[in-house]
Amino acid sequence: MSQKIVFGNPFSIKILNFIFSGLLIFTNIFVFFPFSYLILKTGGGPFAFGILLLPIQIILHLYLIPAILPLKNKNQHNRTYIWLNGIGSTVAIFWSILILSSLKSYQYLFQ
Repeated sequence: MSQKIVFGNPFSIKILNFIFSGLLIFTNIFVFFPFSYLILKTGGGPFAFGILLLPIQIILHLYLIPAILPLKNKNQHNRTYIWLNGIGSTVAIFWSILILSSLKSYQYLFQ
């Protein structure tokens, strides 16, 4: 039973998978879901330009599927999920920084 291992130790693959999955789940719950709700609540803001961000938000929400699957035992050592979750984590961090920096324009909603 020969298995290709990316980082040498199957334990490190499992931990890396959990880190990427946890980051994606965390950013979706605490950044992307509230921001999607905010966009829908305000109708996209002035001139409805916020609606243009919803397709990007939907793509970021879809990264939850490969983030949840490695939490099951049979998918913990799958390299495909490491790549998908790694790309998703990178994109999620980038968009989280952009979204959290743009919340200054939505301060009137939190009063």
